[in-house]
Amino acid sequence: MGAMLWIHILTACGSPAAVSLADDPSHLPDETADTAGEGEVTPPCDLVDGRLSLAPEGAYVRQGSALDGTRGRCEAVMHATAGARSSTLDITLSRWGADSPARVEVRDLLGQPMLTMELSEGETTSVGLERSGEVLVVLEPLDPDADANDYTLDVTCAANCELAWTRYPIVLMHGMGGTDAFLDLIEYYQQVVGTLTDEGYLVFNPAVDALAPPPDRAAQWAEHLDALIAAGEGRKFNLIAHSQGGIDGRYLISDGGLGYHDRVVSLTTIATPHQGTTAADAAAGLLDLSEVGQWIADGLADVFTQLVGLGDAQLTVSIERLTTAEMAAFNASVPDDPDVYYASWAGRTCGALDFTCQQETDGEIVDALFVATYALIHVLEGDNDGLVGVESAQWGDYRGVLPADHLNEVGWFSNDWTSPFDHLAFFSAEAAHLAERGY
Repeated sequence: MGAMLWIHILTACGSPAAVSLADDPSHLPDETADTAGEGEVTPPCDLVDGRLSLAPEGAYVRQGSALDGTRGRCEAVMHATAGARSSTLDITLSRWGADSPARVEVRDLLGQPMLTMELSEGETTSVGLERSGEVLVVLEPLDPDADANDYTLDVTCAANCELAWTRYPIVLMHGMGGTDAFLDLIEYYQQVVGTLTDEGYLVFNPAVDALAPPPDRAAQWAEHLDALIAAGEGRKFNLIAHSQGGIDGRYLISDGGLGYHDRVVSLTTIATPHQGTTAADAAAGLLDLSEVGQWIADGLADVFTQLVGLGDAQLTVSIERLTTAEMAAFNASVPDDPDVYYASWAGRTCGALDFTCQQETDGEIVDALFVATYALIHVLEGDNDGLVGVESAQWGDYRGVLPADHLNEVGWFSNDWTSPFDHLAFFSAEAAHLAERGY
């Protein structure tokens, strides 16, 4: 008969006046109340392909150390750690303040899983490394809706821990007139790649144009770094640069150049003319040295044209960028990045009759190739390596003087009589220095 008809009937029979449900809000459901009676309902976490989204990457976990962190609700957390190739790392979840066990996943730099394990608090898993450098460790609860929790992550080397390594790969940058290997046989960095690789380091030795201005060469170095990143070899790099390679590196990193500071962690320069070189001034005709100047300019041209067979026109363009005036302008427009570590070394060689200098440099004598340029720079600047003055080579964390001429520094023309510098020991020590700094 309908509810309203019954109400009219009851009213007609003398019952109390009936009230429609629509007129009495006390009988309606409370839309603001929690149906479970326990406060606001927490929505489930959103998943992507069945996994929680990653929070911003957390702090680096050094071998032999523990890291404390907090995971937010609906987040997975990720940390980088690193080790040497062929080593085995133990990853321990010392603390995991969630009711749900953790899924621990070790990934390579392309994001591909190397290991996935379920761990509870206090448990350990192990992963073997095929290459030296970084791997990524991701933690998330098996229950994606688990509350936020604190955690402690420990990483230690458990086996085959003898080899050396850096967190980021080492990239060697050659100088003007250089390449990775002349005629594919003679290395620019003599035996350096093989030595460091044997010690455990991940090292790359690409090449750019032998004679080109720093902006052009920097663009080519950038392509090499991009290719290494795309191949999963590294996310950032330690650059070790000889001579003009250091100028290329500074331009590559700086916001005044290509802005690659987010892909470079350190730049170590060796005999780089940061303040320019008077040898370049002479070769560019900026010094009035009459016949002596021409002799020096010809000597400088011989250094490069005899080594790599390139013409005077190419040489002129490159040398003009390394004059003292050009480098002063470069330094003003290409500032260092505060987040990148800059270090430098200078080289010092000696004249054949400068016995005091030779005594101070373990018997180092300038190679005949640099006699002319050494003499000029010695008069105008003082101590030098045959192409670059000691003061010009100083930049950032200045680490000292090498007893070597410009090519002895990378292993050329070394011998027990005139060039006793052990360049392989030097490069091994520099790689170890980067490793000690956590790079």
